[in-house]
Amino acid sequence: YRNRALELLRGGADIHAASSFRTHARCRVPRLTPLSLAKAAAAAGGAAEGTAAFLVLEAAKPWSRKTHKYFPEPARARAVELLRVGQWFKRLPSDFPIQFEVWETFVMPHMVTRDYQPPPAA
Repeated sequence: YRNRALELLRGGADIHAASSFRTHARCRVPRLTPLSLAKAAAAAGGAAEGTAAFLVLEAAKPWSRKTHKYFPEPARARAVELLRVGQWFKRLPSDFPIQFEVWETFVMPHMVTRDYQPPPAA
């Protein structure tokens, strides 16, 4: 399951997508998502490193160098672009207000999301 989970995550699978299982109108069963299932597995001790549940939990975290591999291709490409911008910052005078580490740790996670899509070509 691990390889398939990684393939789906990198392919853009929505970790918040609710199951399409229908119940009787009077039943109040919460809609299951890959993330809710992974959290339940973790609570039961079933999300060890390398499991599909572990991968989903990692993919739910904000972007970082550690979680980069779990993001879809458009988001990974955006991260590479933004890392290049950060490298450009490193070449600026030392009194430039944004250090590369600040850029990578605090700015990029807000700019690289699982659902990122590049703007349409002009």
